[in-house]
Amino acid sequence: MERTIATIFTGYGQTKVPIFGICCILILVGNFINYRRCWVIIVCNYCFNFN
Repeated sequence: MERTIATIFTGYGQTKVPIFGICCILILVGNFINYRRCWVIIVCNYCFNFN
């Protein structure tokens, strides 16, 4: 799991939208753990509105 996150982080970090990658990671982790899903949705909505 950590390798997957690191790979996604590296891939999106080299693009022009690293915040989108972070939001994707938050969504994946939130769905994987099924914990604080509402908090993840709020953060991602803020990220998309920020962009």
